[in-house]
Amino acid sequence: MTSVNAFFSSAYARQYATQLFTKADAPSNAAASTGHFAYVDRSAEGYASATDRAMARIAEILNGLNDDGDDTGSPRVDETSGYITAATGTSGDDTLTFKSVGLYNVDAGDGDDTVTVKTGAISNLNGGAGSDKLNLTAETAMDVSGGDGDDVINFSGSFAKDFDGGAGDDTLRVNAKTVMGVTGGDGNDTIEVTGERISLSGGTGDDTITITNKGEKAAEYNYAAGDGSDKISTDGPLKINFTFGYTANDLTISTEGTTLTVKGANGDAIAVTLTNGSDPSAYEFGVEDGVLTLSIG
Repeated sequence: MTSVNAFFSSAYARQYATQLFTKADAPSNAAASTGHFAYVDRSAEGYASATDRAMARIAEILNGLNDDGDDTGSPRVDETSGYITAATGTSGDDTLTFKSVGLYNVDAGDGDDTVTVKTGAISNLNGGAGSDKLNLTAETAMDVSGGDGDDVINFSGSFAKDFDGGAGDDTLRVNAKTVMGVTGGDGNDTIEVTGERISLSGGTGDDTITITNKGEKAAEYNYAAGDGSDKISTDGPLKINFTFGYTANDLTISTEGTTLTVKGANGDAIAVTLTNGSDPSAYEFGVEDGVLTLSIG
């Protein structure tokens, strides 16, 4: 079963909810003379108010659930709404398309799903098991996961936090001013990140990372013992945080051309290529909040 719960997904729900709530943070009929309703956009704050949640529940009662078939179907859902509070795919190959003010709690379910979103804010989106493709455009997005399988996640916006490719050989392309907590998860992942403030990890496996740093601060790469052999290309300075399992005495460093290679135990390695032509031999170990760091470039 594919279901979508949303505010104002029908004209009746919109009308009734507007009449029930008249406070400033609820939809008002100030623009009723033009045939349109005015909305207070809470998406930038990253949460729905208590009024919003109450309205969502009323909309659920008024609208019911949109059922597009049985549990093994391959439905297409095209949903345009104010706030979408929950959506669930099937065990088949689903195509889910959403355009809204906010999108919360989406699980595409099993299967090779395609999820396309254009919204103000995304929170808690999971592709589920299968090789999924998530094409996301939003001002803010948090808690996005591809789930198990060889997933592709494309994101464009202002703020991206806690993106996880999950198990499998994933491809993540994230373009935002602030990128925090992006990880490929298990598997041999390909990650391309563009931003002004960047923090990411390849996770376990042999990962390929490309960083385009448009900010003034060094991008940060988080690495733990057992994470595998990673290759990083960056056009700006990079700080590697060894979050677990290594001290400076455990690591060996070599340089060749514009590439610095750090080697640890059991095949662990990080090869960093500075594409801006900087000298990779200008590196420095440090400790920040008890974490070993290596600054390059």
